[in-house]
Amino acid sequence: MRELGALAESAVRDAILNFDPGSADSYETLTRRLKSLEIQARESDLPEAGSVLASLWSHRILMAFDMERYELVLEESARFLGEISDRTSNFASVCALRVQAFHALGDHEAEREELLTLAQSPDVDGRDLLFLLRNYVVRHPGNLSIDSLVKERLLQAIRDLGHSHFPKLLDLPVHELETEELLLRAVDLYRESQQELR
Repeated sequence: MRELGALAESAVRDAILNFDPGSADSYETLTRRLKSLEIQARESDLPEAGSVLASLWSHRILMAFDMERYELVLEESARFLGEISDRTSNFASVCALRVQAFHALGDHEAEREELLTLAQSPDVDGRDLLFLLRNYVVRHPGNLSIDSLVKERLLQAIRDLGHSHFPKLLDLPVHELETEELLLRAVDLYRESQQELR
C-alpha cells in the first residue's frame, strides 16, 4: 500500500504540474494514469485505500471541471459522494465543484438545491459549510434563503471555529447581521486569523 500511496501522490503532483486545460491530449493522458491507480486502490482491502482513491478521483473531477466538462463533473461527483466514506478535504472539494458545475451550466435552481442539501449534511464540516455558503453568496448576492436548521448549523460553525483557533469569530454580532453579511465577514475574519497563525 505504501507503494500505491507513493504512486498516487506522484500522479497527482504530476497532474498539478503538467495538466494543460487547453489540451485534450494532456487531459486524456493524465486521466488514464489516475484511473489506472484508482482501480488498484479499489482492489486493495487496506484502510488507506479509501483516502488514496479519494485523492485520485477528486483530482480527476477537478481536471474535468477545468476542461469545462461540467456534465462529467456532475456524473462523477454524484458517484464520488455516494461511494467515498473517507470524509477528507477531498470530499469538501468535490462538493464545491459539484455546486459550481450546476452554476456553470446555468441550472441555478439545481445549484441552490444542491447547496442546501450539502449544508444540511453532517459530512460537511463547519469550515466547509462557511465557504460553500459564502461562495454561493458571491455568485448570487441577495438570493440566499436558508431554513432555521441550516442557519443554526452556520451559527454553530462560527462558534466552533471561534472556540478552536479563530477567537475573532466570537466577536461577530451574529444576531444583528443579515445572513449574507455574516457569511462574508466570518470568512474574512477566518482568513485574516489564518494569516496571523502562519
